[in-house]
Amino acid sequence: MLRILERHGSESQCRDSLRMHKRFHGEYADHPDIAGSLYQVGMILLEKGDIDGAESLYRASLGMMQRIHGKNADQRGIAGTLHQLGVILQLKGDLGGAESRYRASLCMQQRMLGETRITRALPLRCISWA
Repeated sequence: MLRILERHGSESQCRDSLRMHKRFHGEYADHPDIAGSLYQVGMILLEKGDIDGAESLYRASLGMMQRIHGKNADQRGIAGTLHQLGVILQLKGDLGGAESRYRASLCMQQRMLGETRITRALPLRCISWA
């Protein structure tokens, strides 16, 4: 958990950042800063074992990023969030749903970065677990 907290800050810091972004950009605005803050709080909640809380924030972040960049846009944040939703669904036992998210993330990464061993390694390992 320390590794996640070091990388993303404490939960309270991330929630403060989310509040500040919403205050600055608008409570209901779609903005990359807000989407990123939602994702960061989700990472911390997942690390703490709050799977449902993390899932809710990841879904909110994904929806916002898709509204900003387009539903089918190839974007690193979207690919990462799809992957994290795969993790959540796998933990919940929804292996079909997890595989679908992992595959979507993998395809997006391949379109953005080309097919290399690095871009394939983690998503393929996750698909094999699902």
